[in-house]
Amino acid sequence: MSGGAGNAMDMINRMRQNRAMRASKRDKFKENNQKGIYSKKTDLKVEYDFPEISEKDLEHLKSEIREKVQRENKKQILIMLFGIIICFTIIILFIKYY
Repeated sequence: MSGGAGNAMDMINRMRQNRAMRASKRDKFKENNQKGIYSKKTDLKVEYDFPEISEKDLEHLKSEIREKVQRENKKQILIMLFGIIICFTIIILFIKYY
């Protein structure tokens, strides 16, 4: 076995890769290729096309979401109560027979 040489090789390779990525090694810093480094690109405007919705439809959508959340909450509460009832029943039966 090499006694950890894999870790040392990994460290050496990472240092070599980091040295290669230094700014002085990149092409844009060689000779006079610096013209595009600090320029601002103003043509990159991103415009979003969000769909328009009326107030009536928005309120309807909100009420549907609220109703769905309420149904989910009720379902979770019922499942939790059912689990608690089963646990107490098992505990009572265990105490009664042992």
